[in-house]
Amino acid sequence: MVNRNELLANLQGQAKERFLALQSVEEIKTFLKNNGAYQRDVDRIYREVKRDVRKEFTEQVESWVNEGQSDEEIRQQLTGKLEESLREQVIVGGRQSAVNTLQREVYRMMDTGVPLKNIVTECAGPLADQQTIAVWIKKKIAQKEEMAAEEGGSNTGRAIGAAIFAVGLLLTVGSGGNTVFYGAILYGLFKMIKG
Repeated sequence: MVNRNELLANLQGQAKERFLALQSVEEIKTFLKNNGAYQRDVDRIYREVKRDVRKEFTEQVESWVNEGQSDEEIRQQLTGKLEESLREQVIVGGRQSAVNTLQREVYRMMDTGVPLKNIVTECAGPLADQQTIAVWIKKKIAQKEEMAAEEGGSNTGRAIGAAIFAVGLLLTVGSGGNTVFYGAILYGLFKMIKG
């Protein structure tokens, strides 16, 4: 006798075949119900099958995009394999995944010290032109500069705060305690804490 987990795994495999044969959602769910899946299993199996198929085809589309195929060529290859709305989602997802991979490669090259001109010429192509790659590079440089300024600014902020605090304290002591320079003391403390 087949245990429940084996039955569900077998049904999931068959549901995937039916999904790829372009059967409707209702046909697949009816098949699952008629072959021993409970309602909660039916919905879960269908979601998992759809997610797995989308993932597999998105990865395939990404490789086709990297080979230089156009959306129309990819669409033709997927016709009859996926229903239209899922096919379009997979094409968009695969293309975006390929662009994201290229962008990560640009950033990796920057981090390893490859000259920026080389990065632009090596990475420009059908996924991203030289201008797009230059924008990515500028964005990454701006992020690095912003992080460096924040780190440097925090030390500067603390130093300025300490100086203002010290001046406020010295003026208070210098006045013999008759005048307390609250503003300078509190502002200096605030700057030190914020910095």
